[in-house]
Amino acid sequence: MAEGTVAVPQYSAMRQLFTILMAIFLALPVQAQSRPPTPDEMDFDQLIAQGRRLLKMHSFSQGEELFRRALKKKPRSAVAHNELGVAMFQQDAVEVAVASFKEAIKIEPKMQHAWGNLAEAYRRAKNYKEGARAFHYFLGLSKGDPYGLLGLGLCFEGYYQLEKSLKTLQIAAKGAREYRLLLSRVHRAIKRVKFKIKEAKLPILRRVDAMILAGQLEEAMGLLGRGMKSKNQPAFVGRRGLVKAIMGDMNGARTDLESALLGNAKDNVAAGAYVLVLDVLLAGSSPTFDGARAGVLLNEDRPALAYKAFNAALTSGDVKEVYKQGRGESALRMGLFEDAQADLAGTSEQNAAALAELQALQGKNSDAQAGIKKAKLPLTLAELPVWRRSILLK
Repeated sequence: MAEGTVAVPQYSAMRQLFTILMAIFLALPVQAQSRPPTPDEMDFDQLIAQGRRLLKMHSFSQGEELFRRALKKKPRSAVAHNELGVAMFQQDAVEVAVASFKEAIKIEPKMQHAWGNLAEAYRRAKNYKEGARAFHYFLGLSKGDPYGLLGLGLCFEGYYQLEKSLKTLQIAAKGAREYRLLLSRVHRAIKRVKFKIKEAKLPILRRVDAMILAGQLEEAMGLLGRGMKSKNQPAFVGRRGLVKAIMGDMNGARTDLESALLGNAKDNVAAGAYVLVLDVLLAGSSPTFDGARAGVLLNEDRPALAYKAFNAALTSGDVKEVYKQGRGESALRMGLFEDAQADLAGTSEQNAAALAELQALQGKNSDAQAGIKKAKLPLTLAELPVWRRSILLK
């Protein structure tokens, strides 16, 4: 063979080698194409894991279905009861959620997450005393938890134990130093409670009037109820009648307003409200206040009910930009992305954050980053959901 040349195997030898390789390849086991299991094929752990993924995607009813399947496999699973409670709470079925959290705790009394969820469900339902009790249990299992301390402080605020609330929130602030977003919430709550402590020294009627003007109707009713335990003045009864009228209870409003005017015929507030109530009753119709109440529902994280209320206000002709934004926010929380996109507009931080999160949920991370930068929002993409919710709180 000449120097510098390479020996090339004969054609027949190459074909024989190829035949051997093909035989080896064909002898290998065939790998079946993988596919995700159906719910009927999933075991307990798979049902829980997939259900949790669905909750993160805001597919609450689908998550509920998987958790119920998991409970059929393990009826005494505290984890499944707890997750079902989360799914139900996100669908505004608070009573069912509370029952599920309680069942989880009954099975596993020291389950921290269940105690925390139960406490938060009570707080969002404005059952503040039960919420405070549940937060106490949670903090007994997770001492010094800043989220639990914030919840406890908010519950104390809810039933006007303001000094207790302030002290608890100040302790929460110390534990939340490493959590910038949580610390921001705690500081806002502290500022609000300090204002309420200062405000509590003002005459009750002045505080009630301020609440009515701010649309804080349930808070006004609560304050009137506490004030009327010691004073049943006609002015208190008249204000209660006014609030009932705004909330749509015209017959109840008429009873209160007539009682107030019998006690003091010169009460201008009661007299003016009484004329309007009579006009409505005589006309045989009642105005809707869905838009005003929708904000409360949204603040309580009940997006399905809030969406219906905002939509009713808008379709009835009460077209206000704040109602449109509220409907968009509600749609976003329910995962109705197209509806949310149509409603959300404007340049406020709330709208900018909502639009950015909507884009992130749709996989448009570059657009979301651009929106964050354009609006000069002080956060990263990962922080977006928590921060956006926080600016909606009082």
